Amino acid sequence: MTNRAMTPSQRAEFVRLSIATVDTLKAIEVAHRAPTLSPERRDRVVSIYRAGKAVV
Repeated sequence: MTNRAMTPSQRAEFVRLSIATVDTLKAIEVAHRAPTLSPERRDRVVSIYRAGKAVV
């Protein structure tokens, strides 16, 4: 198997997806710490967190 170098745009996309994955996992962890939330509310909290806004 050959190891092909990434182009700058491929590298940028890889980094963007990696950060999005970490942010999603962190948001899920935060949401799971609040088991009294309904699934709809939990999804909203995750969405707000991922958007980088303060969660009230």
